[in-house]
Amino acid sequence: MVNAIQSGGDWDSFSASMKSFDTWKGCISSTAGSLVTNSLNEAVVGARYENVLGEGGKKITRLEHSKLDGFNSSQIGSISSFNSTIGSLASTAVTYGLTGEATFNVLNISDFGAGASSGLLEVALGGKKGFSSRIGTGGTDVSMGNLKTALAGINNLNMNSKIKKAAKANNMENAATALRMQYGFGDEKQMQQLDDILNGKAAIKAGDGKGDAQTVMENGQRTVYLNKYKENMTREEKLAMGITLGHESYRDGVVGTQSEQINETVGAVFGHTVMADKVQKDKNYEKIMKGIIADKSLFTTDLQKDLSYFEDFKKTGDIKAFGDYVLDNYDYSADYWKVLENGNIGWDGQFDLFDENGSLLHHTDKTSYTEALAEHLGITQEAANSLIVNAGYDHFVKGENGQAGYFVGANGRKVTDKNEIQTSEKFKASYDFQVNYADKVLDKYNGNMVSALQDYHFNSLMGETLASSQIISTMMSGLYIFAEAYDDSIQKFGNVGSNNITKEIYENIYNQTGWQSNNNILYEYLKDGTISPVVGYSYITTKAFYEAGLEYLGIPEGAMHSTSINGTAVDLGTNSNNHPVVSVFNSSFLIDNSYGYTNGGGNYISLYTNNLKTDYKHLLGSSNAYNTINSLNSYGRNAGIWSFPVPSNYQIGNVGNSGTLTTNIHLHFQNTRLR
Repeated sequence: MVNAIQSGGDWDSFSASMKSFDTWKGCISSTAGSLVTNSLNEAVVGARYENVLGEGGKKITRLEHSKLDGFNSSQIGSISSFNSTIGSLASTAVTYGLTGEATFNVLNISDFGAGASSGLLEVALGGKKGFSSRIGTGGTDVSMGNLKTALAGINNLNMNSKIKKAAKANNMENAATALRMQYGFGDEKQMQQLDDILNGKAAIKAGDGKGDAQTVMENGQRTVYLNKYKENMTREEKLAMGITLGHESYRDGVVGTQSEQINETVGAVFGHTVMADKVQKDKNYEKIMKGIIADKSLFTTDLQKDLSYFEDFKKTGDIKAFGDYVLDNYDYSADYWKVLENGNIGWDGQFDLFDENGSLLHHTDKTSYTEALAEHLGITQEAANSLIVNAGYDHFVKGENGQAGYFVGANGRKVTDKNEIQTSEKFKASYDFQVNYADKVLDKYNGNMVSALQDYHFNSLMGETLASSQIISTMMSGLYIFAEAYDDSIQKFGNVGSNNITKEIYENIYNQTGWQSNNNILYEYLKDGTISPVVGYSYITTKAFYEAGLEYLGIPEGAMHSTSINGTAVDLGTNSNNHPVVSVFNSSFLIDNSYGYTNGGGNYISLYTNNLKTDYKHLLGSSNAYNTINSLNSYGRNAGIWSFPVPSNYQIGNVGNSGTLTTNIHLHFQNTRLR
């Protein structure tokens, strides 16, 4: 056909040549082989080639969105080789069926260690000679080297099948790329972690904690929480998560001694850096890795700096210098000022006070760690400073280039939460009740705080609490007043709304990008009734940005509605009705943090989940519900606790018009990401 076109249309010659069966049989067999090879590549490899301009304007092709993403180039190549071999065999089989002849090449110069690849020995089956051989390069390549590569392709396909099944079994299908990276670029520990996940000895889960990931022991099983996992992920995010998973392979999920934690952390950083170095040098990933390494949003730490110190190590062999870099830039404590399991306090690099599970206990606006600690403990700044010094904290070093600051001990090293700040018996007693009883009132005690308190009191008499029964007995009066008031409020104001927020809905709200947008998913949930903070008719009047007409309040057109770039706000009008306002999520009310009055927001309630703060503003100040929850705040403060659970659909107040930056009765409803 090409000759016919090039000759200006000698179609008679072309037609005559096509009458020969010998011409058609080659076309049929090669087409069959190509169909098999291409189909396998599309189904197995996910091959989609795009023509792009390379360096110097040269047109090249590249593989995009491979179903084998995460495997190294050699592994992907072996699978492609297997597909080609199957295709070639299919072509040969068709030729044999049509003609009774088939030719194979059973020897290749690469079998002798040559760098090139070329056939050497043709073997023909069928035809006039039945069986014959000759020196030549033709025929389907079934040489030892090609079969060995194809066999490796089969093994790699089998591994990919196991990985996809494991990702699906863990409800983490977007983690398949990360798992393949452990196989494609992992060291011994990373490969062992993969094997444990495939065999159910370890698990991976989507997390919502601080940092990129956290490894813990749950019911005897090592579990890796990948905090940046989400339903919709870019290729860059998936590959970055593979490096994070490689880091976690060095974590055993058990908090050891400070020396053990240090060794574990240095090993983890070295392990993930070596993996990143391998990936960036692989031809399939070298371009995309440049962007991943430079993108500061993909990791909470600086991968570029890790690789720079790794390069120095390769030149000098000085592992101590690399270790010192890790200790100066990575947290090698248990995980996270936080309260430890024994009721003492350890350094976690934050001003706010968190419990051992990472839940917020108390927020402070102090910007001095000593002042913050004094506020958390209810003591003077001088007393707080003495506690810090006695725990081995020498001085504070401010962070540079965006890095967090840290305390240094007398030995010149960063302190960790192993440098425990000793707390009082009363503090330990309050903390024990808070974390192990009050915080579990909804799940364990069916919403009955008196039952939780009775359980705590009984356990104290049995010697099963952090503090002595003598100390706890002095607190019982205040705790019972609070517990009875709490239970009474649940009876009066619980189950007023109709919210039923699933984990998926919550994650959709939390994980979305572009919080300051009128397309925020929160607005859709409000429109269709998925989320209903107002019990009664309401409608959206203002989304992410203010419109014109409020200049007299000092609000220019286009101003951001939320008070935080990590927050999304909405105003809900009610046609001047003071409808009930209910909590949307199962949340926590933080004593002396969760209610108050500001000129802009009027009477407000702020409720907290582990990673979201939800504000309800302009509330009616005279409603029974609002006054009740404020009274609970006072009872809780007197009882010495930090927070209490607020179930979804609990009425916290009524829509009002309090504050100065308001024009009519409405609810300002705002959600802000805390992490």
